[in-house]
Amino acid sequence: MKRTYHPYIPILYNLGVLEKGFVQEISSSTLYEWKIKDFDSLYGIDQVTKHVPQFDLLNDYITKKSLSKIINATYRIYHVYSKIYSEIRFKRTSIEKYQKQIVCTIENIKGTIGFDKALKAFHITYQQFYRWKNKVNCSLNEKFLCRKRHPLQLSVKELRIVKSYLFNPEYTFWPIASIYYMMLRNKHAFMSLTTFYKYARLFSFKRQKPDCRNKKYSTGIRASKPFEILHADVTIFKPLDNTKVYIYFIVDNFSRNILGWKASLKLSAKTSFENLQEVYNKYNIKSKTGAVLMTDDGSENKAEVDEYIQSIHMKRLIAQKDIIYSNSMVESAFYRLKYQFLFTKNLSDFPETYKYLEIAIPEYKNRPLSALFGLTPNEVCEGAIPDMNGFKPQKQYSKTIRIIENQQCKECE
Repeated sequence: MKRTYHPYIPILYNLGVLEKGFVQEISSSTLYEWKIKDFDSLYGIDQVTKHVPQFDLLNDYITKKSLSKIINATYRIYHVYSKIYSEIRFKRTSIEKYQKQIVCTIENIKGTIGFDKALKAFHITYQQFYRWKNKVNCSLNEKFLCRKRHPLQLSVKELRIVKSYLFNPEYTFWPIASIYYMMLRNKHAFMSLTTFYKYARLFSFKRQKPDCRNKKYSTGIRASKPFEILHADVTIFKPLDNTKVYIYFIVDNFSRNILGWKASLKLSAKTSFENLQEVYNKYNIKSKTGAVLMTDDGSENKAEVDEYIQSIHMKRLIAQKDIIYSNSMVESAFYRLKYQFLFTKNLSDFPETYKYLEIAIPEYKNRPLSALFGLTPNEVCEGAIPDMNGFKPQKQYSKTIRIIENQQCKECE
């Protein structure tokens, strides 16, 4: 019985896309007839020719293995995309939930369509891909970039040092800049202050502050050397028993050092006088030509204080009266004392407060300050000169070592 073939079969035969086994079942005479037949004379052939490019693509897909791989790779991308986008509302923020599927897909198709095109298909960068890929194996936070591609970032060792300093309980209430300079002084790691702040943010570090009012002070008068301008003032601190503890300070403007202090349960000019007298004798202020004492116009700075200043022929300025500047230098010292020391402790009464001040003030005087570029108030008071480039050689050397260590880093492999 003669077979009747589907009208597409002769055309597919001429295009060469029929399977070999199927062609062998067709008689040679029929095949010859299809081969010599003029299909162009058939009605509607123009409609068929419109789809010839699709037949050609189908033929290439069947006969060429490389094209077949590309199409399979494209289908994989489409499959993952369709799954992701069907569930995403905020695409940019939510796509990271599918990091594993995207990384696996790129790994499967990059050998076929190329790594660049695979990345472009998912709109991600090299850094993002490797960060996702190394997320499980990397011992560091996923926020950091690939070390081999970005060798200038801090090394693994440096990161651990930075983290240990930031989260050291001993520095809980320290300013970040003071923690940074302590790290430099201890010679544990060297980098810029900006870099230190950057990694503090990456580690989600927040300096703890006591829940107290946060005052801001304007920039005041500045000295050019130690003992040129001294500031005297008194502040009130209330321990848990709610008594008023009056704390008297004399602060050196240039070094920010607390030259003398007193604590009392009452406000009096006599205590201010005793504090000034001790500082005058201890630091031999008489030999410091042109020394100026800056105070406010409070009652604690009159009576005995006025008499003593006149007797030693020391120049005195009343803040915001004789000059436009406030007494901000000593106010700043009070602020740091309270927020970095007193407010961090539950001090019960005056004796306990006084005992703690005997510990806190020496620590304050030996704590590196950002304004002094890492030097302590005591060091500057004793003659050390603040230098913003003081740690520059160590930073440059650390930068060179950092690049070498990061390029040899095994964390990214």
